[in-house]
Amino acid sequence: GVPFAGKYKEIFNSDAQRYGGTGAVNPRVKNSKHDECDMREESIRITVAPLSVQIFSCAETPRTVSANDQARKLSAKASEEEEKPSKAAQAGKHHRLYSQKYSRRLCRPSVICKKMDRDRKEGSYI
Repeated sequence: GVPFAGKYKEIFNSDAQRYGGTGAVNPRVKNSKHDECDMREESIRITVAPLSVQIFSCAETPRTVSANDQARKLSAKASEEEEKPSKAAQAGKHHRLYSQKYSRRLCRPSVICKKMDRDRKEGSYI
């Protein structure tokens, strides 16, 4: 990841042929993309030679949010809201968890929920 949006140009590479390296350099300017990497919002793809040092200069450019990015964010929010489980589904999940703990002593989900609440208060829940 890179610290901000912009155009990155390699100004030094110790793997260049003039320094006795293999010549694995980045000759073109790299524009950052809005693709998260290493907990940074912007990133670039570069060629990295082993045991080399690379230095880049950057011309910062403002990042504009495209209509596609806005639509993706809105659809992601909508799908998160739709995926919230109902209380009945949550009870079924707890029932399955408790069935592992009280494998043969189960009789009714309501009894399980009461035991689960009791255990949760006592701190002995799974």
